[in-house]
Amino acid sequence: MLFRRFLVSLRRGRKLTQTQLGRRLGMSQVLVSRCEKGYRKVDVLEMREICRALKIDFVETIRDLDTQLTQHEQNPFPLVPPDPEPSRGPAKTPKSEALPS
Repeated sequence: MLFRRFLVSLRRGRKLTQTQLGRRLGMSQVLVSRCEKGYRKVDVLEMREICRALKIDFVETIRDLDTQLTQHEQNPFPLVPPDPEPSRGPAKTPKSEALPS
């Protein structure tokens, strides 16, 4: 998932459509879409060609991707707060918050 978002952000960062990138790569828009959706894997040689088509530095791009992957490994769910202590049964509602009968 992270790589797919990374791939899309590279293309959008250059303000290109899938069709435009596909033309630069000599492939169809459908194939670009399949790569971005993860239906087709992208190997390192293809990633190098994508970087060339986007006119961005391949090594720097791989470093950026590695940094993002490392951060993701350290915190795979950054928007989810850590679990509090495990509960020991159902939570009890204080009487002041209990609904009237």
